[in-house]
Amino acid sequence: MMLSTLLAVASIVLAALLRYTQLKLSKVEKSLRKYDTIFSKEKFEKQLDSNINLKQRELDQIVFEQQRLNAQLIRIQQKLNEVQEEELVQSFGFYQSKYNFGSSEEYKVRLDNIRSQQSKMLKNKTAAICHAPWTVVGSKTQGKKLSDDFLTLILKAFNGECDAAILQVKYSTSRCYEVQ
Repeated sequence: MMLSTLLAVASIVLAALLRYTQLKLSKVEKSLRKYDTIFSKEKFEKQLDSNINLKQRELDQIVFEQQRLNAQLIRIQQKLNEVQEEELVQSFGFYQSKYNFGSSEEYKVRLDNIRSQQSKMLKNKTAAICHAPWTVVGSKTQGKKLSDDFLTLILKAFNGECDAAILQVKYSTSRCYEVQ
């Protein structure tokens, strides 16, 4: 609904800009008429033609921009219709499942298996790996400790980001978080 309002406002602004340009062109034409006696008629006509051509180019640009915005509006309205249809279907409790679980119990079992694998990877130090040998002040032991500390920090940051995303995710924002 906010998108529709935004698009309506954009259309109104474009119409107002077009009207403003037309009024400005009319004013310029009126102001040039009072100088008929000063300039030769030929120069005046050339100036008017030049001004008209300039305003016509501006008008063409505005019309082009309006057509571009109208096309964008149509695409956005199509996407909005798709989202509204999905929302309607979901409001009745139907949604398209991403995973092939027959029940929530199967889903829970799969999650438990994944968490178990994650725990094993953390214990075996295979969740994050650094193949580059580091040395700190010539000591490989201190380099290994620094590398391990750094990997631990990376894993904690990753898990924190995941936890924050899980807490904030909604159906409408799930795709954004999947990409992230």
